[in-house]
Amino acid sequence: MNVGLFKSWEFCLPTQIRFGAGQFSAAPQVVSSYGRRALLVGYRPGSPLDEHYSQLVRDLQKSGVEVLEWFMSAGEPDVPAAVHAYEAAAQFRPEVVVGVGGGSVLDLAKFAAYQLRLGTSLDPAVLAAGKGGKEPAPTFSAALRTAHGGKTPFLILVPTTPGTGSEVTGVAVIRVEMPVSAASQTVPVKLAVNSPYCRADLAIVDPSLSQSCPPAVLAASLMDALGHSVEAVISRSANPVGLLFAGGAIGILSRHLPRLCSEGEDGDAWHDLCLAGLLGGLAVQARGVAVGHALAHALGAVLGMPHGLAVGLTLRPCLEFNLPETEDRFRHLWTDNRWLFAAFGEDWNFDIAAAVDHWTSAARRLALEYLPKSFDQHLVSTLVASAEAGGRLLLRLNPRRVNSEDLRELFLRILSQPSRG
Repeated sequence: MNVGLFKSWEFCLPTQIRFGAGQFSAAPQVVSSYGRRALLVGYRPGSPLDEHYSQLVRDLQKSGVEVLEWFMSAGEPDVPAAVHAYEAAAQFRPEVVVGVGGGSVLDLAKFAAYQLRLGTSLDPAVLAAGKGGKEPAPTFSAALRTAHGGKTPFLILVPTTPGTGSEVTGVAVIRVEMPVSAASQTVPVKLAVNSPYCRADLAIVDPSLSQSCPPAVLAASLMDALGHSVEAVISRSANPVGLLFAGGAIGILSRHLPRLCSEGEDGDAWHDLCLAGLLGGLAVQARGVAVGHALAHALGAVLGMPHGLAVGLTLRPCLEFNLPETEDRFRHLWTDNRWLFAAFGEDWNFDIAAAVDHWTSAARRLALEYLPKSFDQHLVSTLVASAEAGGRLLLRLNPRRVNSEDLRELFLRILSQPSRG
């Protein structure tokens, strides 16, 4: 890597990371060291994590911690769900918020902590205006706690899917209706709120928890990790630290995705896959993502497509749209870090677009089930409006300027892919 290209940059990670099999067993001790009231955010009963939740609650109670369980249904949180969680939490006054689950659970835990740290519920009007609220932006969580007299809740995030990366970012995604015209027409949007109040104080990444992932969830989760890493490479927010994180994640995924696509998961792979997801999240924290995530968020908001599958569907169009501006970045990443990409072999003819096409094939097949069998211009216009309203920062970070017509062409390409079967 030519570090001389990066004359000025900054990076901050105010989140402690505990990584490794068995780390989750230490959670009760950690929680009890920070308070005697804990809000536990997770999935409603019936998920593969039920026993983990029950055991955690039992252990916390044995440690003298009072627990409020707040369990959500599948799917990303919306404003009513986030406000409802806050109202219950505000009465309970937790000293610790613990999120255990996939990306949607971690987002809800983040929004619970965000509102508790601000001392007020989310304002739909503020979100609809495309703002995450006005608050001071301390660099470290410790400074944030001090600013609130030590009363702000300690936030612990425990991912159970190997790809979200949300445990180490200050970003939380929420569904909201946003106006797109003077006539007050609205479109469904997945809005990314980026705030220091969404950052975790501690991330516990235990690969053994991810082994409960069903195959479709695993496929979607790994696409999220891949999207974070590839888009971090092309992002305009140049940062050598972010490139190292992204390269490490892509290198790990390049070794495992081809086999996973054809043979299924391997018990020995979970450590690597969870590390790839963590590195992808760190890459996002350092550099951000680009138009691919704006497209994916719109597909999720308008069509209800799971986020990881949407990323798998949009990643190659995003990459090819930007390749004239960014191919050299991937080539330098390859030539400077060949040890990361040993799975390709020394004689590999560098073609990142072809590699991404192969890696995303299984997820794309699943994603196509969410696409309509036919579509009209109204649907395309709605998707464009949703991407523009919810992805303003993402579009600014894209290396190529993106206008409405570009988004329309990208969505037409995505919607016109061969249907299932």
